[in-house]
Amino acid sequence: ALISLPANITRNLDGSVYSGEVRLSAHWYSPASDNLAQTMPGDLRGRDMIGNNVQLTTYGMMAVELESPQGEKLQLAEGQTARLSFPITDNIPEQTIPMWYLNESTGIWEEEGEAEQEGNFLVAEVPHFSFWNCDAPFDVVNIMGRLITPDGTPIARQLITIKNNGNLSGTGTTNIDGLFQGQIPKGEPLIMVLEFCDSKVEIPLGPFDTDQQLGNITIDEFNYKIFSGNLIDCELAPIRDGYFLISYGGLSYAAFVDQNGFVELIIPDCDIAEITLVGFDNLTSLSSEQLTFDVISEDNIQAIDLIVCADVEFLNFAGSINNAINTISDVEVSIVDDKYIHIFAASDTSERYFEMIYPLDSNPSSIFEGRVSAKAIKASGSTNTFNWGLDLDVLDKDFSSATNIGDTIRGFNSIHFFVDFKLVVDRKVRSASVRSIIWQDDNLDGIRDTDEPLRDDLEILLTKTTGSVHMEDYKSNVDIDLVIPGLEYFIRYRLNSPKPTKPNEGSDEHLDSDFDFRFVNDDWRYATSTFIPKEGEVIDSLHLGVKP
Repeated sequence: ALISLPANITRNLDGSVYSGEVRLSAHWYSPASDNLAQTMPGDLRGRDMIGNNVQLTTYGMMAVELESPQGEKLQLAEGQTARLSFPITDNIPEQTIPMWYLNESTGIWEEEGEAEQEGNFLVAEVPHFSFWNCDAPFDVVNIMGRLITPDGTPIARQLITIKNNGNLSGTGTTNIDGLFQGQIPKGEPLIMVLEFCDSKVEIPLGPFDTDQQLGNITIDEFNYKIFSGNLIDCELAPIRDGYFLISYGGLSYAAFVDQNGFVELIIPDCDIAEITLVGFDNLTSLSSEQLTFDVISEDNIQAIDLIVCADVEFLNFAGSINNAINTISDVEVSIVDDKYIHIFAASDTSERYFEMIYPLDSNPSSIFEGRVSAKAIKASGSTNTFNWGLDLDVLDKDFSSATNIGDTIRGFNSIHFFVDFKLVVDRKVRSASVRSIIWQDDNLDGIRDTDEPLRDDLEILLTKTTGSVHMEDYKSNVDIDLVIPGLEYFIRYRLNSPKPTKPNEGSDEHLDSDFDFRFVNDDWRYATSTFIPKEGEVIDSLHLGVKP
């Protein structure tokens, strides 16, 4: 792919002229790539210029960013364009293809402009930088089907890829019953691709001009082991509302039992050494002991009776219902200001974390007061982060009975995401506060003078070194409250120019600027040094001075 930039077209985000070194970062997403569906942003849903929702066929994507050496975002000057050239890897339907940019707040591709064929390239002039996509919209139909083994057993959590004979593909995962559904191009012959262990199966589909119920699709080549089991309570009666947490091959899944406490599913036979099982009862909040089985020496794991009778703590969560389950054992539960429950858990490597804050009376007055933030490992092995504002329909549990250390809290949700926990309160604390000021350092001495103005148009963000950002919006010259003591934070500048003035000048820490260019949280950014607030502490010595 090629990028052509005319001279003298870069601007700061506020529109002022930028002069100096420009760093360009770019990536071309080839439509012929085998892993395009796993690496590209969005899912090829688009909105055309008149507002219609469409599905797209991509003929190439490109991500482009401009930055200064200090990491400040730059943009094209108003009225100027850059020239993007996308290599043609397949036959294109027309000489001119619509262009689309990704609206990152919605995940929808928005139509803007067009690309024309010039030799072996599709060439477009773009007025701003983001993710750009050469796409042709197409009509779709709905399909639904079910993958089963020859004996009728559902194939659960199987990754499915459907592609045409060109450069379009889409992916999805079967649920616990082997079901899948989605949209495919209307009137096109397609191929369904299934990969498991070292095997690949390709199944022709279509063309379809109307919605289709595909029914059961039998996969003869699928090698598997059968797992079946029963969950029983302390009185050896069936558990009607519970699940097995099944872990193998580095991933974990929740398998929910039926009304008789029974579940049966298949596990791909991919030389997995062992499988671990834990049972949970959603009504009593009890769990079982963990069982481990040698999978290699067993043909199947059947008729396991798991007694769910242990009163232990646990935290299980996932980014979606059919995704991999994440468990973290090191969890801290706090009652904060006698008003909130705060849960914080992080893995040793910080690759996963879970954080929740919720009012004890289960009546949040804002999104900030009822929120989950987490980073989870997906079924594919990659990670994703998510933030949810909670309401009473999501975590429909009343925590008001938790008033002292040692009290138990219980939460469960399987609607928009999956979380299940039973935890004991570890501590009662008073929250800390951060008071930061942003001012304009007119004389560039790094010290706030009484006649230098405040900058209410600039923003900073309180951020944890492990886990999520502080669960509150960007703030400018205001108080940031409900800061949890004992966790490590820093404050970063949401850089939209101007640059910070020089830090740590003078002898009064309440009058100097404390933002320097630092490498924190795996990135270079303007930020303060890290700090750990104490209970009830008011931190009022970390301020930001900016150049005029």
